[in-house]
Amino acid sequence: MRILAITLFLISAPVFACPNLAGNYATCRSVNGYSAGQTDMVVTQKIQNKITTFEVSAINNETNEREYETYKADGRRYSQVITDEDSGMTLETSSIISCTNKSLNIKMEMKLDGYSAGYQTITVSKVGTQLIVDSKSYDGDETIVDKEICE
Repeated sequence: MRILAITLFLISAPVFACPNLAGNYATCRSVNGYSAGQTDMVVTQKIQNKITTFEVSAINNETNEREYETYKADGRRYSQVITDEDSGMTLETSSIISCTNKSLNIKMEMKLDGYSAGYQTITVSKVGTQLIVDSKSYDGDETIVDKEICE
């Protein structure tokens, strides 16, 4: 019996590692007013090789353009370095995306020419039919805490 329980846990654990955030959300509004919000958000998710990938598309209310993002919740650090051709300055971004049973967690750090330029943490969860996006960012001068509710 114990072996059966352990086997079931190992088989089902990856499936329950990320919450079900999939859905269509007509509007996303900032509770604190820090962003213009989004409309027509579509969140899909799939599990492949025990890793959950979220694909998000939405219309940015500030630019009126549809934006697309993909989040691979594998807990690994991904880094990217961009060098400005004119100034030679480098911007390095690194991110870690992971899940708990209740939320998708995104942590990003930015460095400009090797010096810390800020960070952002985002936690996405679902309560009933609402998608809740809690974020905290720091740009070197100011910390901004915001919450968006999508329904």
